[in-house]
Parts: sequence; structure tokens; C-alpha cells
Amino acid sequence: MATQTQHAATPRKASFRHRASDAIVNTGCFHDITCLPGGEDVDLDQWEAGFTDDDDRFYDRREAAR
Repeated sequence: MATQTQHAATPRKASFRHRASDAIVNTGCFHDITCLPGGEDVDLDQWEAGFTDDDDRFYDRREAAR
């Protein structure tokens, strides 16, 4: 349910987007690298931290801060 300050497009989930493939991994309420393929050994330069909304649209940190 959306409130007056939140709507369906409000970023809600911490996520990572793979820079080469645009694959998105939702990690829940915080950016958990252990959810990425490779776990703690993942190459973080290949992933962009951001957020997704209820429709799984990805927002980078700058977009989500607006």
C-alpha cells in the first residue's frame, strides 16, 4: 500500500545491477554482497549498487536520492 510520501515507483529494495549484462540481484533491506554470484569473492567492479521499486525498475544511488 502506498502512502502520501511513497508510491509504487519509490525505490524500496537494495539491489545490484551487473554492468555488462544488466542483470539485477535484489538483496533486501541492505546491500548484501553475499547474495551476488560468487558471494564474498565477487568482483564488485562488475556490479553497481542501487535500489529497485515494486516494479523491479533499477535506480542508481543518485536517482534514488531524488
